Order: sequence, then C-alpha cells, then structure tokens
Amino acid sequence: MFQLINTEGYARRGQINIADHKLDTPVFVSDAIYLNESSMTAVELQSQGSQFAMLDAMRLWTRYGDKVKQPAVVKKLIPWDGLLLSQLAAPHRLNHYSVKLSKQGVCFHSQLGGERLQLSPDDFISIQHQLGADIVMTYAHPQGLADPRTAVDTTLHWAQHCQHFHGDNTAALFAVVPTFADADLQQQLCHRLMAMDFSGYMFDSLLENIKQVPVPICRSVRYVTTVAQMVKSVEMGVDIIHSSMPMQRANKGQLLTASEEIDIFDVQYRDNFNSPVDSDCDCTTCKHFSRAYLHYLYTHNIMLARRLGAIHNQFFCQRLMFYLRTAIERGNMLSKGKANIKG
Repeated sequence: MFQLINTEGYARRGQINIADHKLDTPVFVSDAIYLNESSMTAVELQSQGSQFAMLDAMRLWTRYGDKVKQPAVVKKLIPWDGLLLSQLAAPHRLNHYSVKLSKQGVCFHSQLGGERLQLSPDDFISIQHQLGADIVMTYAHPQGLADPRTAVDTTLHWAQHCQHFHGDNTAALFAVVPTFADADLQQQLCHRLMAMDFSGYMFDSLLENIKQVPVPICRSVRYVTTVAQMVKSVEMGVDIIHSSMPMQRANKGQLLTASEEIDIFDVQYRDNFNSPVDSDCDCTTCKHFSRAYLHYLYTHNIMLARRLGAIHNQFFCQRLMFYLRTAIERGNMLSKGKANIKG
C-alpha cells in the first residue's frame, strides 16, 4: 500500500497505492462533511487538486441509519470521486448522551431524536465498508470515559475484532491510537497495536511513538489544530494529516499564511484595498478579493465570508503539503533544524 520514496530526518516522501489511485504523501485530508458548514463543496475541494477526503461514518449513520448502506445515497450526500478515508467519531463529540462502552461495543442516546443506538465492533467496520471508504478505521475507547487501563484493554479488544471482521476486504484498515497521559501505558498500547500488523495507524495526537511505526506502514494523525502542528507532523514522519482546522479557522475569520495567521476582523484591514490575504497565493479568494472586502464580509456576517475564507485556507494547506513533499524530495525541508514553510 505505502511506498517510501525519500526521507529527510524523520520526514518521509512517499506514495499510497490504493483502489487504482496513486496518492503522493505527505498529504492533507479534509473533512468532506464539515466542508458544507463552510459553504464549500467537495467538488470545489477536488478542483483545488485534492485527491483525498475524510467522512465521519458515525455522523452519517446516526442521522441516516441504514440508508448510508446504499452507495447511491452516499454519492448524493458527498459528491466525491476521489479516495475516501472514514472514521467513527466518539458519540459524545457529536453531542450524543448516556454513552456506555464495553468490549461488546458502544451504546448511547441520539441527540437527534433521543432513540437508543448500539454498535458492536463488527458494526464499526461494516458501516465503513458500506460507505465505500478506501481507508477504514478501527474504533478506540474515547479518553476520559473510563480508567486508562480499561480503555487500553477495550481498544485492543475492539482492534482485534475489527481486524477479524475486515478480513480480505480491499479497503485498507488503520488502527486508531488514542492518547494517554501515562507514558508506559501509551507505549504498551502502541507496541501491541503495531504487533497486529495493520495497513496503517491513525494517532490522535503528535506522539513520539509515531516514529516507532515500521517504515513500510502508513502513519496518520488527526485533530491537528495549527499550521505549526501540520509541519511538525511532517517532520515526525506522518504521511496523512486529517483535520477540519482550515474550515474551523475560516468560520472564525482566521486566514492562514506562511508567515502569520490573519484575523480578518481586525480593524487594520478595513481600508486594505490593495492586498489579498496572501500575495503568494493563487486561490480564487486571493486572485479576486482584497483584505478590505473580506473584512467587510466578515464584520457584516455575510455568508460569502466563510466560503471565501474556507477556499483560501483549504488551498493554503494543499499548497503547504505540495511544498513539503517537494522539499523532502530535494533534501532541503529542514533549515537549521526547523522546517521552513515560506517556500
């Protein structure tokens, strides 16, 4: 599945070969569902050159039930022709309540209608298979809902069941690696999961354990919240970075550049008619609109604001990954021990 092309320090330039697609890494993966909340479509994301998107199977299943098992329905919800990575968000992250977890699975009451829902470890994988995901995830015990040792034991139990149920399905199966404060417990969990020989590993945070993943295995991280963390992920050898950060920042008027994060609400941009968000950026927003115009849209709460902000932030993240891939190939990503992201 994963082919290593070049390295610089721990940083890796590679290629993922899956479902007749060849995907250059490191790569940034956007949340296809969250795009809608930024008034940006998956079609527009693809037009920026993105080949990969993430969908949350838990979010879709709790809202649409067994309808998500119909490929035609999924295509209508997410008109995406590229590769799909799926995951199952913890129920409490989606504001569901009365969450109970055991080795038999998870049950909770839906915040949408109050009905009681239940998923077994087999269901974790079955739903993602039905969605047609190219990379599917095991389910990990959410942090803070049990003592750490119970959470580790349950995560390992679920991983084994997910792997067994997945069988010889053509999709790649990644194991989710949750984060624990206890370093010894974290090391134990990582060691045992890596011994199960998954196609890849999805880490919840930037852990030193990422570097311990065997070279031929794909490494991924989610919940990245800043540009600096994106760069740090690449420096540590991460191949796939998944985050809704660009859309979340755009919704708040926080626009990304290599040198700074612009708070477009700031009054200093009110009369900045001649400058785009980023003079080095070729996105639609920067080609056609000034900081002053975006300031006006955001301060007047006009819907177009979030859309233009999301277009720029998404383009920036894709461009950043392209630069880092190129830099690793050339062996010049690191400058004085630290990645230079200004190009």
